[in-house]
Amino acid sequence: MRRHALSRCEVIQVAIVCSGFKASRQVVTLIKSILFYTHNPIHFHFISDENARSVLKVLFRTWRLPEVSVSYYNAEKLKDDIEWIPNKHYSGVHGLMKLLLAAVLPKELDKVIVLDIDLTFASDIAELWVLFRKLMQQGKSIGLVENQSDWYLGNIWKNHRPWPAIGRGFNTGVMLFRLTELRRLQWTSVWKMVTEKYLVSFEWTSLADQDIINAVLKERPNMHLQLPCLWNLQLSEHTLSEDCYSTVSDLKIIHWNSPKKLAVKAKHVEFFKQLYLTFLEYDGNLLRRRLPSG
Repeated sequence: MRRHALSRCEVIQVAIVCSGFKASRQVVTLIKSILFYTHNPIHFHFISDENARSVLKVLFRTWRLPEVSVSYYNAEKLKDDIEWIPNKHYSGVHGLMKLLLAAVLPKELDKVIVLDIDLTFASDIAELWVLFRKLMQQGKSIGLVENQSDWYLGNIWKNHRPWPAIGRGFNTGVMLFRLTELRRLQWTSVWKMVTEKYLVSFEWTSLADQDIINAVLKERPNMHLQLPCLWNLQLSEHTLSEDCYSTVSDLKIIHWNSPKKLAVKAKHVEFFKQLYLTFLEYDGNLLRRRLPSG
């Protein structure tokens, strides 16, 4: 029996920013982990440059996956909309592109799951999709998990000045966007206005879109719904993620959000690493046997 009440015909919409050869290699493991667990049709929306697009197109053409569709949006054409924001995060300008999704994705698209590329799924993405119902019931436009470090509390190191956030803040590696609602709220104008306001005192972002989205939610606390922490277990340098779960079998998504990636030190990291390596080595052609074919 399925653990969620979702029609097997319902298409799950997923948006991912992926630019460059390195990112396109990394995202393959994420894609395999998503498709391994789900039986629902998936539509991937990639904000990508030419390098990533060429890799991804070959990948999906080779795998020939039933019920998987893909759309591409040119990242190069979007740079002008965000290059004015100084960003010191290692993701560079592409780390800000999730801010543009409500404007870039098709107007008829009502909702989308937004993912970073450094994630490994350990459960069916359909369970996450179902959480949109709670957003709709409560009139929220964004769903996301609390940040699992003290970064936004400002006590990571001396003279650390983080952007404004509600308490510990939120991590933007896994988000639910109700696009229709964000457009109604004039999301583009909102995040630009907040960014301009805080750049006066902070000069740059340290965590790219995450700083800006947290600042927006601080000013508009009724916009968001906090998702269960199991949907974004964060393995950062200063992680407090072990407070989130009692057993590793509870976990839904592992987030390698440290610059050290698999070399990060954290509780149960060897287990998480084995999960990642399983999908790294998994033959994507085998996914055809798992996904519905009509």
